[in-house]
Amino acid sequence: MHSRIYQISKDPIPEEQYLTEERYEGDAFGPGLMNGVVDYVSSDTDRSSDVFWLKELLGDAVAFDGDTSFTIISREAFFRPHFEEFMDAVNSLKNATLDSFSRHDWENLGSTLYRLKSAYSDEYGMYVDDGGKQFGLATLSDFFRSAKEGETYYIGATFDYHW
Repeated sequence: MHSRIYQISKDPIPEEQYLTEERYEGDAFGPGLMNGVVDYVSSDTDRSSDVFWLKELLGDAVAFDGDTSFTIISREAFFRPHFEEFMDAVNSLKNATLDSFSRHDWENLGSTLYRLKSAYSDEYGMYVDDGGKQFGLATLSDFFRSAKEGETYYIGATFDYHW
């Protein structure tokens, strides 16, 4: 499967300062990129399509200024569907049994735990990276947890990653 990494900064990013895929080679992020989730990262992307994908994903949570920046409008708008999925998973876990907990019961318990974890911070989803200036590489949810409403962020390079 494929997803994206977006270079994001609080400051405008001149094209000559765009990150390159070399940032993601080797063990720059510990034992395997993004905890072993990623097979490879490629800069062979269509930036305009990638930014459109981000616009669709973020919806009313942000206001875009073309394909170069966005301003956080509502963190709540971003987190609402994630929270609803999280709470749905929590409610499903209330039906867990000692039997399902004590064995590999992916069908009932494991898939619900995966939904719970993904709703909180999807390690197989979109990532943002500021090149280590303030927050480094983070899932989109983790980025939004530290973002403040009214702040503007600038978009640099985009990368495809495969997991």
